[in-house]
Amino acid sequence: MEPPPELDQKIVIDALTEFTSRLDEVYGLYLDATQGFRGNSELIARLQSEARHLVPDPAKQDELPFIVGRGDPNDKASVVLHQTTQGRFKQRNVEAGPNDRLLAQYFVVLVFHLWEHEYRPRIAKVLGVSGPEDLELDIFGDVRLIRNEILKNKARLSRQTTRRLRILTDLSEGQIFLSASAVENIVRQIKASCDVLSQKAVGVDPKLRTIFRVR
Repeated sequence: MEPPPELDQKIVIDALTEFTSRLDEVYGLYLDATQGFRGNSELIARLQSEARHLVPDPAKQDELPFIVGRGDPNDKASVVLHQTTQGRFKQRNVEAGPNDRLLAQYFVVLVFHLWEHEYRPRIAKVLGVSGPEDLELDIFGDVRLIRNEILKNKARLSRQTTRRLRILTDLSEGQIFLSASAVENIVRQIKASCDVLSQKAVGVDPKLRTIFRVR
């Protein structure tokens, strides 16, 4: 495909590069946070092991409170911000636990918002298409469907929606849980789509497919 002569290659590539840089930031947050979750779970497990002489029964240890607050807990002016049990805190931080599930869902919502409300209109304008709705990438069609199920269907993927997926066809009906590999695949597919878009529009492969860059 010959690139239209009126298109400025640098403007197109810069816009796509900026978008994928923002994607890298969000994905970096996801990676950092999931590693932090593991550390949280491991920390409580270690502290419980060290206190085994005080509370020998692991089940009773898990029933002990875990409190996050502001200020000295011995000061009446201190504020309790969050309270749960040590067992629930460990469980929500384990790999593939509730924190991982929610974070992956928030990742989808945020990435779709960045594309749909900031970069899609901007890139469509640069490419000279009639409107953002004429700039279509199959991966974002899938991300939009998943995002809608997260926000409007209590994070459950319906059978009807799974049949409409074009790229993320390995997802199945039911509660949406995106594993670390599923999130990675979304990032890969988005970056690959941006490379293809650039090649079709201006004949240049910006090679944005690198999964995560530390700048």
